[in-house]
Amino acid sequence: MKRKNENFVDLAEYSGSDGRRDSQSGWQAFIGRSTKKKTILDVGSGLGNSRHRLQQNENLVTLLEPAPNMPADICGVIDDQETKSYDITTAFDVIEHIEEDEKFLENLFRVCRDASFLSTPNFNVFGCKNKYHIREYKPEELADMCLTKTKKVKFFVCSNTAGNNPVEVSEEDFRKTMAPALGVLLQK
Repeated sequence: MKRKNENFVDLAEYSGSDGRRDSQSGWQAFIGRSTKKKTILDVGSGLGNSRHRLQQNENLVTLLEPAPNMPADICGVIDDQETKSYDITTAFDVIEHIEEDEKFLENLFRVCRDASFLSTPNFNVFGCKNKYHIREYKPEELADMCLTKTKKVKFFVCSNTAGNNPVEVSEEDFRKTMAPALGVLLQK
């Protein structure tokens, strides 16, 4: 059962920096370093801080953000993007803000040709107290949801929420982790 926050505030409704800290720099740099000459769609790009981190290794980055007046290339939602239109899709600490999370994950994976990466806080550590999070996931819940989309999933944990120095772990270790930050790479 997903842990829901009844006092949720939807960031997609307004622009500006409130609720949009630059807090996923490590995860973004990790994906930028791990890929080369790929087209990347960063979904829920917020203030656009991900662009320069993802552009490492000659990656071509497109920023997608639903909130108005944000520094994104596309103001919209993942549902409107064409199937297999990018090599990689990313969503850094976004899924916990999405009402229809399973549909969001399905679309994230549909739009990519190669892989989708997402990060999110660990419910076991934070307990979904952030007013901007509609829900947070226990590691086993996130693993189960991702494995319904593909059996080719890599699991990552990080000892800080920024995603600095992520470590790949087995599915078994992921399911029982108490690391504050979770990352998954779904592959085609």
